[in-house]
Amino acid sequence: MIRYVDSPALSERLSQLLLGEDLLHACFLATYKNARAPGADFWLCENGAPYGALMRTDSGFIFCSGEKPDFAELREFLRFIGCRCLCARLPVLEKLAAPLSLTSFEHAPAMVRRGGFSLSFPEREENIAIRRETENRRPVYELIDRHYEGFDNYGGGPGYDRWLSGMRLRERDGVCGVWGLYINGELVSTASIMSASERCADIGTVVTRKDCRGRGYAARLIDFLCRQLEKSGRLPVLGCANERLQGYYQRLGFTAYDRWAAAEQREVPPKTPEAAQTEEGAFNRK
Repeated sequence: MIRYVDSPALSERLSQLLLGEDLLHACFLATYKNARAPGADFWLCENGAPYGALMRTDSGFIFCSGEKPDFAELREFLRFIGCRCLCARLPVLEKLAAPLSLTSFEHAPAMVRRGGFSLSFPEREENIAIRRETENRRPVYELIDRHYEGFDNYGGGPGYDRWLSGMRLRERDGVCGVWGLYINGELVSTASIMSASERCADIGTVVTRKDCRGRGYAARLIDFLCRQLEKSGRLPVLGCANERLQGYYQRLGFTAYDRWAAAEQREVPPKTPEAAQTEEGAFNRK
């Protein structure tokens, strides 16, 4: 049974399901508890016991799986509700994509840094400072916008105001936020805690100015955030969207522990009148 979360009892069962170390659990829970974005919908999937949870936003659906998902019920529900884009763990999505005609498929490692790892950095002459950004965050946004290839403003559309609004919603939990690394008072690198559950938190939007890359600034910032999260009892996790970066994050103490995946229906461009006429002529000649 897939039930819309609209009562305290269902909300409590949903929250319990989302306590795991799964990267998607953190993303889901942050949206449910912190952001509550307008237009977001949540369902609890149960078959005797909860086996998963669904979230729908403007960008599509996220499915967080528990024990033994009921794929037949899930496929029927997603088909009925018109799912055109779905994000889930790779083994789960592989069983859902084809029946839902989700053909554009992407997947990448989910990585975690567990306790006991430490990095040492060479002493530098620069005055290095790391701080949480709580006042004027426009310089951070401009750094991301100029130096992050493929930045899509987290799917929220262009513009500083949208980005800032999204970050402020995330920050309601007291864990999520934006940090900057400064060299002699100049911002050169940034990273964010994008979402958090009780057991893990997602580090994302790691960006360094192009003219300052290769000097270890992002590594310092990531290590700083990892240590802060570990003090709070949370595992640092991240989605390594670029496979080539996996080795970089491994050197920072991260290991791959799962794979997240996304699939969507490809948009079929409308036929031009000329193409339709050619197709009709070919059919008539058969």
